[in-house]
Amino acid sequence: MLVSNVKYYENLDFAKYLTMPGVSYSSLKEGVTYSSGMSLGTKVHNYILEPHKYEYGEDHKIVAEISQALLRIIDISLFEKELSVTADFEHEGFALPFKGRIDLGLRNKIVIDFKILQGSLSNAVSYFGYDKQLSGYCYACGADNAVIISYNKSKKCTEVKLIKPNPNFWEQEILKRGKVL
Repeated sequence: MLVSNVKYYENLDFAKYLTMPGVSYSSLKEGVTYSSGMSLGTKVHNYILEPHKYEYGEDHKIVAEISQALLRIIDISLFEKELSVTADFEHEGFALPFKGRIDLGLRNKIVIDFKILQGSLSNAVSYFGYDKQLSGYCYACGADNAVIISYNKSKKCTEVKLIKPNPNFWEQEILKRGKVL
Protein backbone atom coordinates (compact mmCIF):
# COMPACT_ATOMS: atom_id res chain seq x y z
CA MET A 1 0.00 0.00 0.00
CA LEU A 2 1.30 3.43 -0.92
CA VAL A 3 0.38 6.69 0.79
CA SER A 4 0.55 10.04 -1.00
CA ASN A 5 -0.73 13.61 -0.75
CA VAL A 6 -0.49 13.70 3.03
CA LYS A 7 -1.77 16.95 4.56
CA TYR A 8 -1.98 17.86 8.24
CA TYR A 9 -4.49 20.22 9.80
CA GLU A 10 -3.78 21.58 13.26
CA ASN A 11 -6.48 23.13 15.44
CA LEU A 12 -9.16 22.17 12.94
CA ASP A 13 -12.68 22.34 14.35
CA PHE A 14 -14.41 18.94 14.38
CA ALA A 15 -17.39 20.25 12.36
CA LYS A 16 -14.99 21.44 9.66
CA TYR A 17 -13.14 18.10 9.76
CA LEU A 18 -16.41 16.29 9.06
CA THR A 19 -16.89 18.27 5.83
CA MET A 20 -13.45 17.39 4.48
CA PRO A 21 -13.21 14.93 1.59
CA GLY A 22 -12.09 11.39 2.31
CA VAL A 23 -13.29 8.34 4.15
CA SER A 24 -12.57 7.76 7.80
CA TYR A 25 -12.68 4.42 9.54
CA SER A 26 -15.88 5.53 11.29
CA SER A 27 -17.58 6.08 7.93
CA LEU A 28 -16.72 2.53 6.79
CA LYS A 29 -17.77 0.46 9.79
CA GLU A 30 -20.68 -1.84 9.21
CA GLY A 31 -22.70 -3.76 11.78
CA VAL A 32 -21.13 -2.16 14.85
CA THR A 33 -23.51 -0.65 17.35
CA TYR A 34 -22.63 1.98 19.89
CA SER A 35 -24.24 2.66 23.21
CA SER A 36 -25.41 5.91 24.68
CA GLY A 37 -22.65 5.40 27.25
CA MET A 38 -20.18 6.58 24.64
CA SER A 39 -21.11 10.16 25.52
CA LEU A 40 -18.93 9.72 28.61
CA GLY A 41 -16.01 9.06 26.26
CA THR A 42 -16.74 12.29 24.42
CA LYS A 43 -16.81 14.19 27.71
CA VAL A 44 -13.49 12.70 28.82
CA HIS A 45 -12.04 13.42 25.38
CA ASN A 46 -13.09 17.07 25.63
CA TYR A 47 -11.89 17.37 29.24
CA ILE A 48 -8.40 16.15 28.26
CA LEU A 49 -7.89 17.29 24.67
CA GLU A 50 -10.30 20.16 24.07
CA PRO A 51 -11.03 21.71 27.48
CA HIS A 52 -12.70 24.73 25.88
CA LYS A 53 -15.46 22.34 24.70
CA TYR A 54 -15.93 20.58 28.04
CA GLU A 55 -19.23 21.32 29.77
CA TYR A 56 -19.32 20.72 33.51
CA GLY A 57 -22.29 18.61 34.53
CA GLU A 58 -23.52 16.15 37.11
CA ASP A 59 -20.97 13.59 35.95
CA HIS A 60 -17.97 15.94 36.33
CA LYS A 61 -16.49 13.90 39.19
CA ILE A 62 -16.34 10.67 37.15
CA VAL A 63 -15.08 12.53 34.06
CA ALA A 64 -12.27 14.07 36.13
CA GLU A 65 -11.40 10.72 37.77
CA ILE A 66 -11.20 8.89 34.44
CA SER A 67 -9.20 11.73 32.89
CA GLN A 68 -6.71 11.73 35.76
CA ALA A 69 -6.30 7.95 35.47
CA LEU A 70 -5.53 8.26 31.75
CA LEU A 71 -3.16 11.18 32.27
CA ARG A 72 -1.13 9.16 34.78
CA ILE A 73 -0.14 6.96 31.81
CA ILE A 74 1.14 9.66 29.46
CA ASP A 75 2.34 13.25 29.37
CA ILE A 76 0.14 14.73 26.65
CA SER A 77 2.27 17.89 26.43
CA LEU A 78 4.81 15.85 24.43
CA PHE A 79 2.37 15.26 21.56
CA GLU A 80 0.29 17.08 18.98
CA LYS A 81 -3.38 17.04 20.05
CA GLU A 82 -6.35 16.56 17.76
CA LEU A 83 -4.24 16.30 14.63
CA SER A 84 -6.39 15.93 11.53
CA VAL A 85 -4.82 14.33 8.47
CA THR A 86 -5.84 13.57 4.91
CA ALA A 87 -4.01 11.31 2.46
CA ASP A 88 -4.53 9.15 -0.58
CA PHE A 89 -4.20 5.41 0.04
CA GLU A 90 -3.17 3.56 -3.12
CA HIS A 91 -3.17 -0.16 -3.89
CA GLU A 92 -3.07 -2.17 -7.12
CA GLY A 93 -3.96 0.78 -9.37
CA PHE A 94 -6.75 2.17 -7.16
CA ALA A 95 -6.77 5.17 -4.82
CA LEU A 96 -8.97 5.98 -1.85
CA PRO A 97 -8.98 9.40 -0.18
CA PHE A 98 -8.58 9.00 3.60
CA LYS A 99 -9.15 11.32 6.53
CA GLY A 100 -8.53 10.82 10.21
CA ARG A 101 -8.50 12.75 13.46
CA ILE A 102 -5.78 11.59 15.83
CA ASP A 103 -6.11 12.16 19.58
CA LEU A 104 -2.34 12.44 20.15
CA GLY A 105 0.54 11.88 17.83
CA LEU A 106 4.04 12.55 16.67
CA ARG A 107 4.26 12.68 12.91
CA ASN A 108 6.31 9.82 11.46
CA LYS A 109 6.58 8.29 14.95
CA ILE A 110 3.49 7.23 16.90
CA VAL A 111 -0.29 7.58 17.20
CA ILE A 112 -2.09 7.50 20.55
CA ASP A 113 -5.83 7.10 21.01
CA PHE A 114 -7.94 7.26 24.17
CA LYS A 115 -10.91 4.92 24.65
CA ILE A 116 -13.45 4.74 27.48
CA LEU A 117 -14.85 1.21 27.63
CA GLN A 118 -17.39 -0.83 29.55
CA GLY A 119 -15.27 -3.98 29.27
CA SER A 120 -11.79 -5.10 28.34
CA LEU A 121 -9.63 -3.37 25.78
CA SER A 122 -8.86 -6.63 23.92
CA ASN A 123 -12.57 -7.33 23.40
CA ALA A 124 -13.20 -3.75 22.27
CA VAL A 125 -10.35 -3.87 19.75
CA SER A 126 -11.89 -6.98 18.19
CA TYR A 127 -15.50 -5.76 18.29
CA PHE A 128 -15.01 -2.14 17.22
CA GLY A 129 -12.01 -2.71 14.94
CA TYR A 130 -9.83 -0.19 16.71
CA ASP A 131 -6.75 -1.86 15.22
CA LYS A 132 -8.06 -1.01 11.74
CA GLN A 133 -8.83 2.57 12.76
CA LEU A 134 -5.37 3.12 14.20
CA SER A 135 -3.69 1.39 11.27
CA GLY A 136 -5.26 4.01 9.00
CA TYR A 137 -3.97 6.78 11.26
CA CYS A 138 -0.48 5.23 11.25
CA TYR A 139 -0.32 4.96 7.47
CA ALA A 140 -1.60 8.50 6.98
CA CYS A 141 0.95 10.08 9.29
CA GLY A 142 3.86 7.70 8.72
CA ALA A 143 3.84 6.24 12.22
CA ASP A 144 5.32 2.80 12.90
CA ASN A 145 3.09 2.10 15.91
CA ALA A 146 -0.07 3.11 17.67
CA VAL A 147 -1.06 2.84 21.30
CA ILE A 148 -4.54 2.68 22.77
CA ILE A 149 -4.83 3.96 26.31
CA SER A 150 -8.20 2.94 27.69
CA TYR A 151 -10.20 3.16 30.86
CA ASN A 152 -12.27 0.11 31.77
CA LYS A 153 -15.35 1.47 33.58
CA SER A 154 -16.30 -1.97 34.95
CA LYS A 155 -12.94 -2.63 36.60
CA LYS A 156 -12.09 1.05 37.17
CA CYS A 157 -8.61 0.68 35.74
CA THR A 158 -6.53 1.72 32.76
CA GLU A 159 -5.28 -0.61 30.05
CA VAL A 160 -2.68 -0.02 27.35
CA LYS A 161 -2.34 -1.88 24.06
CA LEU A 162 0.27 -1.54 21.33
CA ILE A 163 -1.14 -1.72 17.80
CA LYS A 164 1.14 -2.69 14.93
CA PRO A 165 -0.32 -1.32 11.69
CA ASN A 166 -1.71 -3.94 9.32
CA PRO A 167 -2.64 -2.88 5.75
CA ASN A 168 -5.11 -5.72 4.98
CA PHE A 169 -8.32 -3.86 5.88
CA TRP A 170 -7.30 -0.67 4.08
CA GLU A 171 -6.11 -2.54 0.97
CA GLN A 172 -9.50 -4.28 0.74
CA GLU A 173 -11.31 -0.95 1.16
CA ILE A 174 -9.16 0.65 -1.53
CA LEU A 175 -10.08 -2.14 -3.96
CA LYS A 176 -13.76 -2.00 -2.99
CA ARG A 177 -14.32 1.77 -2.81
CA GLY A 178 -11.33 3.36 -4.55
CA LYS A 179 -11.12 4.97 -7.96
CA VAL A 180 -8.86 3.78 -10.77
CA LEU A 181 -5.63 5.77 -10.93
